[in-house]
Amino acid sequence: MIPVIAAHITKSPLGCFFFFFLLFTCHLTVAQSQWQDGAFNTRTGQQISEDQWKELLPKEFDLFQNDEVLEIVLESDFKQFIRDKDKDQYQEALLHFPLNDTTVVKRVVRIKPRGEFRKKYCSVPPIKLNFKHIEIYVNSIQQLEKMKMVSECKNQSNYEEYVLKEYLTYKLYQLFTDLSFKVKLLHLTTIDTGSKKGKTNRSFAFVIEEADDLAKRSDMLYLTVKTASPNSIVETNMAMVAVFHYMIGNTDWSIAGPHNFKLMKEKDFAQDKALAVPYDFDYSGLVNASYAVPSENLGITNVRTRLFRCPCYSKETFIETLNLFINKKSAVMKTIAGFPHLAESAKKDITNFINGFYRQIENKDGVNFFLKNCGKLL
Repeated sequence: MIPVIAAHITKSPLGCFFFFFLLFTCHLTVAQSQWQDGAFNTRTGQQISEDQWKELLPKEFDLFQNDEVLEIVLESDFKQFIRDKDKDQYQEALLHFPLNDTTVVKRVVRIKPRGEFRKKYCSVPPIKLNFKHIEIYVNSIQQLEKMKMVSECKNQSNYEEYVLKEYLTYKLYQLFTDLSFKVKLLHLTTIDTGSKKGKTNRSFAFVIEEADDLAKRSDMLYLTVKTASPNSIVETNMAMVAVFHYMIGNTDWSIAGPHNFKLMKEKDFAQDKALAVPYDFDYSGLVNASYAVPSENLGITNVRTRLFRCPCYSKETFIETLNLFINKKSAVMKTIAGFPHLAESAKKDITNFINGFYRQIENKDGVNFFLKNCGKLL
């Protein structure tokens, strides 16, 4: 699922490598590539046959099964990548990762910039990875085509912190529902072959589960609709999503688009309405990115100013939703405190921000705020 890889060796040496190992178990033909595909002995440089290194493959592997950080390397002409960022076209990159102490696997993949705002704002735009026609085992054999990777927007420490905070936000949402996108944290090293000395940069990044994979894992249908309405979403799901957005201070979403949502539906159509799955949290108050500015239409000027956006439901529905968040408070705080990759000052800031939300909903009249402010700015 990922770019150039030097996977993380854990107590189980092959553990995290297996995903990438499996990622490339069928032939990929790239016309006139400047790179050589294959597996190589790191000591002799000699190419190893596929039969030799396939013997180590497990039958199944789930990239998202644990929170270990994967060491990833992505090699490409990033000067050209930046020059051509508005052309919406792929270019080659080389993925290589150690299979063990003496074997490295190299594969040619394709990358292109993504995100209209980020193409203009970021020093290096976020990357969309394309592994079309490469077979992969993730719980079962499936065809992986594209994957979204979130990486630092600029080569500055606070931008790496934004990446980590957004990753943490995905982990927090997972506490409230299984119908949520899984994420995998990476140490991403890029090698710019367009520079004379092969300039390198290393930072945190993460990849996000594809909507099709989430639907398959959840035994649901992924709806690729262009328009929707809040009334087409299951009430308890919509209320939970809206309160979560309120908790993290995020207004950068809309069901109407849908914008920063994917919609799922039960296969048996027993439920007429859809379920919303949110993503893309970098404009939230929790992340508090310097570039994040609320829409002028919302009447707020700072992402740390919470704004509740949700259809109006019964008092019982909102009470049920708030009780869910109250019951998950301990898990939320534990997840924040236990996240090892953020500085204590950053975690304290997030904790204080989230505590403001909990003080509000734990008040005996807390539900009244949501009843009075629902149905606005949808």
